[in-house]
Amino acid sequence: MGIISVFKGKRAYDANAKRAKRKYSNLVLDEYNSSITEEEKSIDTLIDEVNSSITETFTVNNRKQRRFKQSFEKALEEVVKDYLKNSDIKKINCKYLINLENLLRYTNGYSAFNATLLFDALKEYLNSDVAAEKYIVTDKERFNDANFLSNANKDLLERLNDGINNIDHRINTNELTDKELAELDNCEIGDELNVFQDKRRLYFTHNGVKIGYIGIPVVTSTGTYKSINMGWVYDITPNDKNKVTSKIRDAFVNIALSKTPQQAEINRLITEIAFGRPTPERKTEIINQLNNNSYWNSLSDMFADNHEDSERAEGLARLWRYNAGFSNTSTSLAKQAIERSIDTWFNNVLNEYMTA
Repeated sequence: MGIISVFKGKRAYDANAKRAKRKYSNLVLDEYNSSITEEEKSIDTLIDEVNSSITETFTVNNRKQRRFKQSFEKALEEVVKDYLKNSDIKKINCKYLINLENLLRYTNGYSAFNATLLFDALKEYLNSDVAAEKYIVTDKERFNDANFLSNANKDLLERLNDGINNIDHRINTNELTDKELAELDNCEIGDELNVFQDKRRLYFTHNGVKIGYIGIPVVTSTGTYKSINMGWVYDITPNDKNKVTSKIRDAFVNIALSKTPQQAEINRLITEIAFGRPTPERKTEIINQLNNNSYWNSLSDMFADNHEDSERAEGLARLWRYNAGFSNTSTSLAKQAIERSIDTWFNNVLNEYMTA
């Protein structure tokens, strides 16, 4: 019986060799068990479950029904625990916070064919109501993207470079009415947009209906761009290193990396807003907690006048959603990935300012 696999580095080779030995030779089982890591054992078990079947048939009132096997759910949970073990935020509202692309990339560290093998099974499960009781998945809306699996098969640095090299032109849509949002949905690639200026904003229209705007920044004598963005005063000074100099950028990085307990608390609260779908009552509690946070209050010189903390929290949650592809990655590159993702966000904002 032949075994065909694609190896990705020595670690992947060793892992696949161990699987092959375990599967096809009882003589080396003791050697396998003594050399394999706990992480490899967890991934092995999950792959075995997927190879057999992730569902089972049961009978209720003489009618056959299907459900996910408990052994599969347990095996996935063990892999998720390993994947999240070095993450700052493991759970929100008692649910594991995961990103499927990064989870598949994590399993690829042990075997290059794991992502392909696991993708369809995990996509099916994570789209279910059963999984929704246990997991918050930050990239569920991208499951059907044609390039989802190929992106998971890229290493993290390559995915980071994808984001840096693809300039993202964005417009603000947070103040649109239902009619304007409906018109935005009707836009097609290649449609011509009209532009008009009102005070310090450039508005874009489609069929005569506003579909968003970009702010026109103030440019200081030192070349710093300043503008209000979701309740925050953004300050961005371009430099020649494909980065920006910005106090608010540095503050957001501190929060995302949870460098102090106060910053870690903000990170957790903003993550809950971004992905936890809190009730209005819970959102009020979150805003009150932010108001009592010393680091949050230390940023008051970056607060735009006549804007509420709820708007600032949502503005930060948008950045957290943008970072979702690089957050909660249990690798040595995780913190670098988050910081570079934030740099890309600010480079995009700078590009908007320069366009305006």
